[in-house]
Amino acid sequence: MPAPRTKWEATGIREILHRDLYRGAVIYGRVKRGRRRGTKIRTEMDESTWTRVEAPELRIVSEELWTATHARVAESAAAFLRRGGKLMGQVENLRGKYLLSGSSPVVSAAGTSPPSSAEGT
Repeated sequence: MPAPRTKWEATGIREILHRDLYRGAVIYGRVKRGRRRGTKIRTEMDESTWTRVEAPELRIVSEELWTATHARVAESAAAFLRRGGKLMGQVENLRGKYLLSGSSPVVSAAGTSPPSSAEGT
């Protein structure tokens, strides 16, 4: 598929790989629109009330790619620390540039740790 302008951006690719429409499914009833005191409002509806219609002519993402993408997303999400559902940070990178990055203190060839600046030289 050709790029829309000059090149594909990451956000555009992400949207294609996450929207059910590009998988060949049209979903109706996700949002209920209305007015409250003259202001337009949108209310998210429960998933049990949605109507799903298969539209294979709209599919541009294969089922294999969809499955592989969501498996990778789940793997990446597992690499982040969460406490009580809140994001706390990313775990230390296991594919770091250096093998022993962030590990225990360095041991010199003599078998002892070099003195730290607090201990003096």
